[in-house]
Amino acid sequence: MTISTDRRAVQINSQIVTAFDLWFPKNKQKRVLWPSILQLSHEYFTSLQNHAVPLDERALTGLAHSAMALESTLG
Repeated sequence: MTISTDRRAVQINSQIVTAFDLWFPKNKQKRVLWPSILQLSHEYFTSLQNHAVPLDERALTGLAHSAMALESTLG
């Protein structure tokens, strides 16, 4: 990842996800018996905690059924 401004550029070598365990159903009508797991790196998780952005829960409730709409409001 690179962050650049008019006067400088900074490259960051960051690993966001350190592990994942995904389970897919054989049949789309069947439920997966084990949850999928995504493990964030300690550095990334700490960064999320330190730079958390407060969100209006009413707005999130209104966007709960649209991941694309939710992401566009955060970016």
